[in-house]
Amino acid sequence: MTSARLSPDLFAVGAERLVYGDAVALTLQSPLTHGPQHRHWGIESFAGGHAHQCSV
Repeated sequence: MTSARLSPDLFAVGAERLVYGDAVALTLQSPLTHGPQHRHWGIESFAGGHAHQCSV
């Protein structure tokens, strides 16, 4: 993953944002890093104003 300088203001001129590939990598990294610390996971996603839940 490339390192992006996180700006407190996403709309500031020159603010750097994650590109799609980096966002996907970060999304996948999070449960792999934190998942083993928990017996039960709750996952929720949002798409087009609809929420989808999954319990693992």
